[in-house]
Amino acid sequence: MLVAGFFFFFSLSSHNKLERADKEYTFGILLWVIIPFSVFTIAETKLRWYILPLYPVMALLIGIFVSKIIKTSKNGFLNIMVVFMIIFTFCKYEMEILHNIRNMRLPDVQEVLKELESKEKYYGYDIYIYENGWSQSKILAAELFGDLHVKNGNYKEFITRQDALLLLPKNKETTELIKTKKLTIVVEGPKDYIVGR
Repeated sequence: MLVAGFFFFFSLSSHNKLERADKEYTFGILLWVIIPFSVFTIAETKLRWYILPLYPVMALLIGIFVSKIIKTSKNGFLNIMVVFMIIFTFCKYEMEILHNIRNMRLPDVQEVLKELESKEKYYGYDIYIYENGWSQSKILAAELFGDLHVKNGNYKEFITRQDALLLLPKNKETTELIKTKKLTIVVEGPKDYIVGR
């Protein structure tokens, strides 16, 4: 389909009816598609957002193509089909976006922090992390879901504070630590604990 589109616009640019400026615009649009498409086809990693530069030009190409069909077509059925395809495509992708938003799953650590929303007793507490430091997403989740004050530090700093929580991974070492130090499990997730004293 992309190759067919290239041939369509290449044939458009080769018509004598087009002014020099139109040919330059057509050539520019072709370069706008070909260069990013080629580069990202060659790239080893294929992440969705790599092709974002192609979206505006593809919208332009679709608009030009649909406009040309509607203006030159004598067939009313073809015009109706083009409009129907545009509406159908819009609705399909809108439904997909809504589905993704409704069924979004948070990473495990964020799910554990989200469970603190229902535990108002812990709002405003300081929270420490057992290992690896705070990532930006963990900080945001802690602040949004529990109005927690994220602190740099580890178990040693947590244990000196009365109104503090500790986020730690669920493994043999941390499970044993919880038992030996008689910590209270505030929230337990599949891979993490949030504990208090």
